[in-house]
Amino acid sequence: MKKIVVFVNSKPGTRLEVCINEWMKKSKERYEVRIFFRKYNTLRDVFRFLLLFFKNFDAKLFYAYRAGLVNTIILMIGKLFNKKTLYGYDDFNYLESKVFGDEKGRASSLKLNYMKFNEYFPLRIASYTQVFNTYHYNYVNKLGYSNMVILTNGADFDLIKPTNVKKNFIGLKEDDLTIGYFATFGYAKLHDLYYGWDLIEAMKYLKDRKIYALFIGDGPGIKVLKDRAKEYGVEKQVKFLGWIHYNDLNKYYNLCDVLTVLFLEHPTSDMRVTFKFPEYLATGRFLILTDRGTPYNVLKKSKGAIFLKHKGIKDKEYPKRFADAVLKLYKSRRLLKDGLENREIGKKLFTYDFASQRFLDVFASIVEGNKLPKDPYFGKI
Repeated sequence: MKKIVVFVNSKPGTRLEVCINEWMKKSKERYEVRIFFRKYNTLRDVFRFLLLFFKNFDAKLFYAYRAGLVNTIILMIGKLFNKKTLYGYDDFNYLESKVFGDEKGRASSLKLNYMKFNEYFPLRIASYTQVFNTYHYNYVNKLGYSNMVILTNGADFDLIKPTNVKKNFIGLKEDDLTIGYFATFGYAKLHDLYYGWDLIEAMKYLKDRKIYALFIGDGPGIKVLKDRAKEYGVEKQVKFLGWIHYNDLNKYYNLCDVLTVLFLEHPTSDMRVTFKFPEYLATGRFLILTDRGTPYNVLKKSKGAIFLKHKGIKDKEYPKRFADAVLKLYKSRRLLKDGLENREIGKKLFTYDFASQRFLDVFASIVEGNKLPKDPYFGKI
């Protein structure tokens, strides 16, 4: 049985581990697939990954997922020994940090150059590059690279699905309108930008109504969200439910009448297909989104989504537009059932079964030396 080795620049025990294992499910039926995650600090894992590379030197493909020094070195060694490699270009830390900085402020030039090297140099040396949607494909192509292949995220539509969950277990009534925001809540001090800012700002216009914002996840932005909720006098309409284990996500998705996520006017938003978007589709919930990126391309004809304009990095008028969209749903609850259309659309391109078959088709063509298979995603997502 031919061997494929996967190096993941992330530690196990996260949503990414679930995703990687789902992606590899069908490939494991045909190939010997060995998956290695990070365990230690960067230097120690560089040596560990190198040792694993040479222990599995006979592998027909080395798949280095996510940018970082550990995988840059794996791809360099692969190039040196003329091995077939696939670079999973998932992180956009350089582009994000260049514009947004981080929770401390502006990123240093040294940090930016380090990120740029680890994100862009692999494009030059990998045999193939994994991108996540059409915009991402075209972006990398404009940088002067080819041999891109779209391999994107999916969801378990059997695990995540419409289910009757009572809201009283978080202290709410069934006729309360709930808006869910699932994320790792980062904070960019430079622009006072944090996941969920749009929803917390919108709550200023939704005061004293039976409308509640639910923030599910953790991260440094949670403290900022809590402070703003108190400042705006809406803390009684905001609930912070913390980090939720993957197997329990469906229960919390189904607490929400509406789900939302903000895509900014920036290349990283247009290139990204988040873990949560396919899951949002699977829930069959009504969605309020910005009119760009993969969500817009996939759902622009759906009755189960409202798309709003968002200009620039932080559109200060956006929360009012968001609040108006929420009020429309608040007054016409019958519209919420249209979210089920999103689930049917998602089944066509975003199940893990579909993603796993796509990975197998691509792996098989690379390992066997055949032409890459027809891309089912290009122009659609």
